Amino acid sequence: MGAGAAALRALGLDSQSRVSSHRVEPLGGGTPYYLVLAGTQEAPVAAAVVDARSAEIGISAKLSGATWPWLLSEDAAIARAGLAPPVRTRLVWAPCTASLSPLYPLWEVSNGAERIFVDNSGRRWPVLTRAGPG
Repeated sequence: MGAGAAALRALGLDSQSRVSSHRVEPLGGGTPYYLVLAGTQEAPVAAAVVDARSAEIGISAKLSGATWPWLLSEDAAIARAGLAPPVRTRLVWAPCTASLSPLYPLWEVSNGAERIFVDNSGRRWPVLTRAGPG
């Protein structure tokens, strides 16, 4: 069973619902996961974290009335990063001040000389500060 199908089943959504899966690499090690979005990019109805190896559902959320893109597009992240091409991109996540939830991964945009992280609101983060108590 694919990540999308597993997420739909766990969320109790129709198996014919539109889904998109986005691979996310944890920073600092750990198992990659898929961020699975049900619905459309413009109007998501649910989001789930699915372990890339076991297909187990981690956290999930049903989104009622969401009318915004849940995940910033790769092209928008590249534009916001403002690095000289060519660039490489990947979705990453670590508990940090830029994102406390794996449901909100960050785009890592790099060109070999520089690296910028871009969150889903388009904010640029040159460095990610680990989240912690206090």
